[in-house]
Amino acid sequence: MRKLSYIIGLGILFGCWACNDILDMDPENSVTFSNAMQTEREIEVGLGTIEKKIRDYSQDNQRIKPARAGRFASNIWGNSEQTLDQPYTYALCDWGNIYQIIASANIVLPYIDQVKMTRERRNFYKGQVYFFKAFCYYELIRRWGDCPYIGTQVELEPIAKSPWTTIADSAIYMAQMAADLLPELSQATKCDGGGISYKSTPVRGAANTLLAHLCAWKAGCKYLASRDENDYDEDELWQRAETACTDVIWSEEYELAATPEEVCTRVLVDGGKEAIFVSVFRNFWNEVGSNPFNVYATIYTTYPVKPMVGPGENRGWDAVSYQDVKAMYPGKDQRRNAYFYKPDSMNVQVVSEGGTPLYRDAFLYKWRKCVLETAGNDKGKFITFDQNMIWWRLADVILLRAECRCRLGNKKGAIDDLNTVRRRAGAADYKNTEYNGDLQRAIFKEREKELLLEGERYFDIMRNNYRKLDLRGNFVTLDDQDFVDGAFWNAVGSAAFARNTLMRQNTFWLKKM
Repeated sequence: MRKLSYIIGLGILFGCWACNDILDMDPENSVTFSNAMQTEREIEVGLGTIEKKIRDYSQDNQRIKPARAGRFASNIWGNSEQTLDQPYTYALCDWGNIYQIIASANIVLPYIDQVKMTRERRNFYKGQVYFFKAFCYYELIRRWGDCPYIGTQVELEPIAKSPWTTIADSAIYMAQMAADLLPELSQATKCDGGGISYKSTPVRGAANTLLAHLCAWKAGCKYLASRDENDYDEDELWQRAETACTDVIWSEEYELAATPEEVCTRVLVDGGKEAIFVSVFRNFWNEVGSNPFNVYATIYTTYPVKPMVGPGENRGWDAVSYQDVKAMYPGKDQRRNAYFYKPDSMNVQVVSEGGTPLYRDAFLYKWRKCVLETAGNDKGKFITFDQNMIWWRLADVILLRAECRCRLGNKKGAIDDLNTVRRRAGAADYKNTEYNGDLQRAIFKEREKELLLEGERYFDIMRNNYRKLDLRGNFVTLDDQDFVDGAFWNAVGSAAFARNTLMRQNTFWLKKM
């Protein structure tokens, strides 16, 4: 059974290859259990394939569930998703692509000890495996809560879900192992001795960022744990998260871009020094297709990035009004003119079909490097963004550390971190009169501003228990127990029940069936 599991897993792993520079595999007629990974180079290829699977996962349109319910938008009407009033069929979401990544990582792991290499190289590859698995479980517990835990081999037998808190513990352990084993970015090399090409290869900074987010998630979401799973010390987790953030900030491997404009023109394009973990799309747009890595960027971005979309078109709930832009980025905050296209002069009145004024539109300009059709009737039509997917960047880590410090009572340290991000933007320093003196709320709002539409807001709302402040409809009116039962999370997709007699539906969504 064990051998059969690995052969099936090899099909999962090598059914999808990475970019052309890591395709030099042993030229056998078929991939078998005995010849799949005989050299260090082939281990490297296997791990590169997992990097590609994560890139593919970033393009999955379902990845924005359930987080889309918490996206920032000025105009929301008729959208049951954002009021938690959608039918359960819409909440169904398949997690199979994430478990394929875990299975692929499990396939590589035993070969790392079989292939001859130095201890340093072995640790590097094992650290990557631990990182990839911890990353996947982080995605699973944020999006589905309770989920199955796969050990170190491909599971063929039915397996039940484990509590999300238990999964979090396993993911924290793996993220810590990754941080302990992986080198710093500047010390990471390929098997031929050359430096790594992209930040899609996990290194210590990425592992510590993942560790910090996992610890903060379990600490902040303790209120969502069932009674028999919530007996743990959240302060210990906040401290551990703060330490991991500090490791990244002090490492000198990463630094903030000079201005918000540079965030848009460099960091969100190819990563720059601010980016920590990246999936590579830049210059590979014709390989990966037109599916976006960031659905928010695609649906919010119109004029002038998409030349064939004129200003003034009603975009329903996928818009940010000029009024909100002014409120979010007042005074000398440079993010107003970096994240939006000439907002003070180019805001346009949008009206309904009947001529009723609706709102003054602001044009998102945060993602602007794109590919357009160059010939034919569709010349000038938007195809896709030619930018990398930035999973984490240093500003995120600095603000996460601010939240950790605030939770631990280190108000001065939290304010210092908050002001670090504000000063880069040219915004005013924090004053204790903001948000009625609620520093935690100020940090949340700063993450909302800095990471606008980067996909974190819904999860920040969950971690801070701000559903009644920042969401609407049933998110506000339902009982706390409904959220312990899974109202925040996706319903488990039907594919997970195939040949798995132990699978059970999310309690909240089961009541909706």
